[in-house]
Amino acid sequence: MVKTENVGLGSQAWWSHPVWLSGATASVRAEWVLTKLLMSDTARLRGVLLPLFKAKKVQPSDIGRDDWQTILRGMGASDDEVSEVISRLGLGRVTWSLKPGPIMRFE
Repeated sequence: MVKTENVGLGSQAWWSHPVWLSGATASVRAEWVLTKLLMSDTARLRGVLLPLFKAKKVQPSDIGRDDWQTILRGMGASDDEVSEVISRLGLGRVTWSLKPGPIMRFE
């Protein structure tokens, strides 16, 4: 049996892309993140999105931070990556508390 560790999304490499450096709109940035997730694992992303949005048509700019957390977690993001992506999408700063269990707070 091979043990695998959650290595995350590798999102640190994303932030040097022109979409982040050019001052793109929140909608463009959200669409870009979804595209990166789709390219990394289409089946997994569909498996995360289907129960979340069911048959609704949702624009990337309409996805709230709770839904982003669910999407990123479902795709294997680490705590730091969830915080970083949500912050870079302009959805607030995320802090983690370990009392009494892992709790994510938005500020």
